[in-house]
Amino acid sequence: LYRGAQTSHFPATVMFCRDGYLGTRFDDLSLRQQSELVRLTFGRADTWASTWGHGKPDTPLAALREVSHVGVRGVVELLKATRKDFGRLLPTRKKTSPPPAN
Repeated sequence: LYRGAQTSHFPATVMFCRDGYLGTRFDDLSLRQQSELVRLTFGRADTWASTWGHGKPDTPLAALREVSHVGVRGVVELLKATRKDFGRLLPTRKKTSPPPAN
């Protein structure tokens, strides 16, 4: 991120990129980095206040669709993260051989 001539770097992972928006998860920020991130993103209200209220009006169905998309993606990510551990939770069956023929 930059503000004027000042540039700051933050370790992050891109979570989504859609319709001109980029969603990130900031990875293991120190307290100093967290403070700097807040200062850079919210410190100058004049940079975002001038555009406040000029965006596309939100509609309930569009908001529901967006929230649902985020929720479904979260569930999918949760399932992917726990898939390996789930197999370890289930008891394993030992294969038994058929009884010998008399």
